Amino acid sequence: MPLNNDSERLDRIERLIEESNRITLLNSRIVQTMLEARATERLEHEERMRRWEETIRSLFAINEKMANFQGALTNMVGNTHEDPPVILRKVNNLKNFVHSCQEETQLIQSGSALKVSQGNLTINFPTSFSNIPIVVVSSYWINRSMSVSHIETIVSINNSGFVVSSDNAASDYYVNWIAIGNL
Repeated sequence: MPLNNDSERLDRIERLIEESNRITLLNSRIVQTMLEARATERLEHEERMRRWEETIRSLFAINEKMANFQGALTNMVGNTHEDPPVILRKVNNLKNFVHSCQEETQLIQSGSALKVSQGNLTINFPTSFSNIPIVVVSSYWINRSMSVSHIETIVSINNSGFVVSSDNAASDYYVNWIAIGNL
């Protein structure tokens, strides 16, 4: 449709500018939303990494305490010819050490679950964690000498359990798991 005069042309240009401004505003909102989602993902990733590092440090600390415990037991058993007060002091030190280990809030749970249908399998922890734990899974067939075709994928984890998924399933197919977190 041809425009008849300058006024109509100006109106048409103004409408086009308004439409362009509206589209620009929508695009900027979309970009802002995408940037915010990416920032949230990054923060969540950093939090997961922090929890992994915290758990690893905690496992190293537990390992060191267990080595100290083993050394204390060896020392105590190897020196039973000492005076009763010395042995009593060593027993008390050992008791204090065991008590300090029990104060740790670290919780390690494990289990095995039968998977008889393809798709998702929900596994609940015997004891809920206070945080989202680290979970590792490994699957196997009982009494079969064959490899697992599809790796179990952890779909979701929360403090009371997790969900794995794959196309594997049978009356002799199991998923082993270990979870490490805090009480």
